[in-house]
Amino acid sequence: MIETWPASFRPKSIDVHPVTLTQAGPRTLSGRQQRAAPDAGHWGLVAEFQVFTMDQLLDWRAMVAFLDGGLNSVRMGVFDERQAPTTGAPLDIALGADLALRATTARFAVAAAGTLKRGMYFSIRNRLSLITRPPEDLGGGLFDVTFWPPARAARSSGEPVEMANPRGTWRLADPKTGRLKLEGNYHGEPSLELEESFEGL
Repeated sequence: MIETWPASFRPKSIDVHPVTLTQAGPRTLSGRQQRAAPDAGHWGLVAEFQVFTMDQLLDWRAMVAFLDGGLNSVRMGVFDERQAPTTGAPLDIALGADLALRATTARFAVAAAGTLKRGMYFSIRNRLSLITRPPEDLGGGLFDVTFWPPARAARSSGEPVEMANPRGTWRLADPKTGRLKLEGNYHGEPSLELEESFEGL
C-alpha cells in the first residue's frame, strides 16, 4: 500500500542522497583499483522533524505504524521549492518524447518555467530524479535532460513533469526508524531514515 505524507509535517532538516552500489576490488602494486556497479543504485533520505501539536503527534504515530517496518510506502516530497525553476506563474513542463525504461536522458517540453539547471530535482508519477548535466536547449521550448537514476518505468510523451514539488516514493530503511520520544508528553524531535521504494512499478 502507498500513502501520501501528511501536509502538517515539514522537516527541520533533510538529506536526500544517492545510495550507490559501487564495489571495489583490491589495489594493485601500482595503486590502481578497479570499480564496478552491478546496478545504478537508489535514493536514500534522512529527515528530522519537530512535533509540537496533538495533530502532528497523531499523524506521526499513524504514519509510522502504516509504514509497517518498510512493508508499505509513502509518497513524500523533498522540500526543495527554493531551487525549483519557478517564475511566479505555475510551472508547465511535460515529456516532449516517449521515455524508455532505464533511460537516462529525457526530452522536456517547457511551456512555462524558469531556467532548468543541473542539480534540480524533478519527478514523474512520484518517481524522483535529479538533473546531472546542463540541459541542452533544442529551441522551441524543447530541452534534452540527462538525469539520475535511470527511469524506473517507460512513460509516454505528454506525461507531466513535476518540478515545483518533486516527490519520491519511499519506505522505511530500518524498521526501528521513526521512534518518537516525547518531552513533557507532547513535544518531540523524531527522525526518519527512508529509502526509495519500488512498490507500484
